[in-house]
Amino acid sequence: MNKHIFLFTMDITLDGGVERVVSNMANSLSNRGYQVNIISLFKTNDIIKYHLHAGIKIEYLFKDLSFAKWQHGLLVKSNLYWRYRLALKFTGKLFRYIDSELKPGEDAVVLWNTYQITPLYRHKNVRIIGLDHSRYPFGNIVRGLRHKLHTYMVSKFDIVTTLNVDELEKWKTIGRPVYVMPNFLPCDKGKSVLSMDERNKVVVSLGRMNTNQKGFDRLIEAYALIARKHPAWKLHIYGSGGLQQNYREQVERQGMQEFIEIFDFTTSPQRVYHTASLYAMCSREEGFSMVLLEAGSQGLPIVAYDVEFGPRTIIKDGKTGYVIPDGDSRAFARALENLMDDSLLRKSMSEEIQKDIPARFSEEVIMSKWVELINML
Repeated sequence: MNKHIFLFTMDITLDGGVERVVSNMANSLSNRGYQVNIISLFKTNDIIKYHLHAGIKIEYLFKDLSFAKWQHGLLVKSNLYWRYRLALKFTGKLFRYIDSELKPGEDAVVLWNTYQITPLYRHKNVRIIGLDHSRYPFGNIVRGLRHKLHTYMVSKFDIVTTLNVDELEKWKTIGRPVYVMPNFLPCDKGKSVLSMDERNKVVVSLGRMNTNQKGFDRLIEAYALIARKHPAWKLHIYGSGGLQQNYREQVERQGMQEFIEIFDFTTSPQRVYHTASLYAMCSREEGFSMVLLEAGSQGLPIVAYDVEFGPRTIIKDGKTGYVIPDGDSRAFARALENLMDDSLLRKSMSEEIQKDIPARFSEEVIMSKWVELINML
């Protein structure tokens, strides 16, 4: 039987890491000959931020409901009731749409890219793989309820995946087959990487600004400790969201306008990485950061806080960058300063990370595992 792939996500029109991963997966599976559809629960924006191949179909289950409105509904209405009512409605719409798209001789495989909502019942002709894009999502629930709840939520899945070996033991408690499947770095055969001598003295950081998860406030604080000692260097932060103005005001309060610039979200991050010299990440939590893969592939040594679980999976401490104890802004600043002051160290780490990232996280390496997993079902 041929496999018809459906990627389910909360809102493909957002500009975050999950949407980037879903787009990369869809394109890669399409390149490998699969028929691919993306099913988006909500539609916040009219434009999809990341490139998708022409043959990939998009379906919005609730075209008139944005992700933000749904989140607001969770706050002002009964959480469980609101989720149940929406889940009942969307489960029916989901399976009806899948049935309408299947051709004779095709089996449906759904790659489920969220644990915020799951189907209420199973469909006999549909196999579902749950994808974990962040930290283990059930860790903050009261222990007595936790096991029952997350076991029920994933009971409709045939297989679940996690991004990191560190999370594997937690997932094994749910009673479903669990596989480690990191995100991959999309192929870019035509890319060229500048040498360190050709790059600008710029530290970059990218991410959404709708919450404080990415920790740009912490990055501004750390960089302010060393900025005036290194006037030739600049920090460039890229992102959009409700907190952007807060970060601009923080820069002004600390008198850092000469050294720190904040730019809107960019649809061309490769251009940003291409001419910068270092990447900095001060996130409060990370699952598996695509920007670290992308920055590393462009030869940027990385300095990041050691939050669970993404940075330590990607960065080889002392070889391709530095993993700093979470919240230690002085140690973070010292690590940046070491790299700013030592061009040979920057060059050495740049060369190492350009070899290391593709060897472990290339599209070919990771997608061969996905094809094998899909064909098991």
